[in-house]
Amino acid sequence: MSNIHANKKKIKNKKIKIPKFSLHELKIIFKTRRLEDLEGLQFVEDSLKKKRGYVFKLPSKNTPVIVLFSGGLDSTTTCALLMEEYKFRVYPIFFRTGFDRNKYEFEAASALAELFKKRYGSLFRPIKVVDYAPLYPPAKQKEPIWNLSYDQLSNGIRCIYAMKYAYQLEKFNNEKIRTIFTCHISTDGEGVLDQTLSSLRKIMLYLCMGTKDYSWQVSALGLEKELGFYYGKDFEITWSSEHQIPLEISRTSCYRNGKYHCGECIYCSVRKESFIKAGVVDKTIYANELFLARLANRIKQKMKSYLR
Repeated sequence: MSNIHANKKKIKNKKIKIPKFSLHELKIIFKTRRLEDLEGLQFVEDSLKKKRGYVFKLPSKNTPVIVLFSGGLDSTTTCALLMEEYKFRVYPIFFRTGFDRNKYEFEAASALAELFKKRYGSLFRPIKVVDYAPLYPPAKQKEPIWNLSYDQLSNGIRCIYAMKYAYQLEKFNNEKIRTIFTCHISTDGEGVLDQTLSSLRKIMLYLCMGTKDYSWQVSALGLEKELGFYYGKDFEITWSSEHQIPLEISRTSCYRNGKYHCGECIYCSVRKESFIKAGVVDKTIYANELFLARLANRIKQKMKSYLR
């Protein structure tokens, strides 16, 4: 039996599911998220319910969807979840930002795309690459600075690109798509406004009103309270580990421009802590640990030469 078929047989026996919360529990949780615009969130949801009868609902099996795919841990897990759990046909869209680290992100996304294509076949479609770099100022600093004013509405801009891609697929591929997934989770939205659920809801309403098509949906599984979902990286790591998704390939947790995760920034710290919380061995290569390992090996070799 091939490794791929063997893996599929093992995966069928897995039991882990996305944890669910009651609507009451989630209302309490979202009140603690300081950047959430709860009044705006309520307005948007009321408007959507009045116009179409629902806020968000999962499409039926085998429905095509677009995923904002960065090659990071969150987007990797989201893609796999959508195909594994819901059998959606995933159209990934990758944004070139112009930062040095983006080339490594694309390498990660491409490697993961090959894995998904082998495992899920036609459910995973070729990556659509969009040049997003002109929207950023020249990157003169060694490390890109995030959370600035030019980046606050980036999800809205990306979703507009995704909408245009959907129309392109509809015209030339006869593939109608009206659901866009970002890949935000419970730990997002603490520093950037457009990573909150209220922001995603506003983007969804904007697409609906701007196109006069109220079938548009924008959501992030990790924040989708209509489904009872609210999860973080520890769940993603546990789920991916049980489904043999090699998260060590993923690249975007670190915002420094090196080939490997630095192992020192806040993003790397969260990643490391999440693996510990999930009880899964972290196979990610961190630059600081790689340096120490190489240094230890050099010292070992020197000691051997001295003892000869």
